[in-house]
Amino acid sequence: MRYMWFAGMLMLLLAACGQPSAETLPTLAATALPPEETALVEAAPPSATPIPLGRATLPPTWTPSPEPTSAVIEPAAQNTEAVPATVEQPQGQATLVVCGTFVVDRERSLPTFTFGSAPAVYWTAVVTAARYRINLIDETGTEIFVDYTLEPNYTFAAELFERGKRYAWEVYPEDALGQQMCLKRGQELFPQ
Repeated sequence: MRYMWFAGMLMLLLAACGQPSAETLPTLAATALPPEETALVEAAPPSATPIPLGRATLPPTWTPSPEPTSAVIEPAAQNTEAVPATVEQPQGQATLVVCGTFVVDRERSLPTFTFGSAPAVYWTAVVTAARYRINLIDETGTEIFVDYTLEPNYTFAAELFERGKRYAWEVYPEDALGQQMCLKRGQELFPQ
């Protein structure tokens, strides 16, 4: 019984897929315009600007951003725990070309400093930045201080730090509208 049902379905399928019919589909062919329309087409001025075909593109000052990243700052040799500071960027967000040179100046930004002194941190300037947003994060990942500066450096007040605790700082440039321009950059700070 089952075999007969299968054979019947197979025959219906073969009949449906049989030889093509003798009917032919119409083809598109160029036709001549009536004389009154031909004069209008010939008299029409050429278009001043061609209509762009395809999709819109970003201006040349934008580059695609890398996949979202999450970077944990490595601890110094004397400590065994890492500060849980992460840097993330939403997927598909574009990054400005000027951000390619935005980095921490590690020669002048030292990760250790004498407890009771005011540590200074430095980074490279972003030409089109209106200001920089800088923050201080404690060892639990909590943002404990936020400020803004116009210069590519900042000096934290000594009162922000406690002996024996670890900290990290992060900075990013903002444009004239207060929007973040580049990924955050930063480093750990250890009062000793």
